[in-house]
Amino acid sequence: CSTLLNSNFTGEFIAMVVPYALCLLMLSSTRSQKALWLAVLASFVGVLFFTFTRASWLACLFGSAAFFLLAGAIPSPSRKAVSMVLLGGIFAFAGLVQADGFFKFEKGTVGSRLRIWKTSLRIVRSSPYLGAGPDNFPLAYAKEAADDPASLKRYNVRIDDAHNDYLEAACETGLPGLALFLLFLTLVARQGIR
Repeated sequence: CSTLLNSNFTGEFIAMVVPYALCLLMLSSTRSQKALWLAVLASFVGVLFFTFTRASWLACLFGSAAFFLLAGAIPSPSRKAVSMVLLGGIFAFAGLVQADGFFKFEKGTVGSRLRIWKTSLRIVRSSPYLGAGPDNFPLAYAKEAADDPASLKRYNVRIDDAHNDYLEAACETGLPGLALFLLFLTLVARQGIR
């Protein structure tokens, strides 16, 4: 997996730091600095590939493209064309994923995640103030899904997480914990904008 315990977290982290590495590459003044940042970028891309998380690949691609657009690295007349290509890429990717059984109810598909989210919402409803407790999502999910024939339990799949950080925070810490998590994210974003 990764040192972040989850390949999705690793992919999210890499997608987040690649634009910064691109910025440092563009600001580099010597060949050795440029070589260093190219090596860092190459290692990031290699790690990102082996996370096998499509959402992180897309986030990295579009985050990098947004960086180039905002940094003015793409001349003005070409920006509209680049934006159209990116939009077309999103739709092409969505079409490929749809053709590959995007909504099949199997492990790792959007359909399975929708079922997990529905069951997760029932966990939140059953314990809205305190939640199930830290790292108790798998136990709470198994308990909540036991009587539900539509849950993924019938596929003998162990569900370890909600596949949604906000929903998992609500399941494990209740609605007050989710509110604190959102407050923390808001404060961090605010500080980052300053």
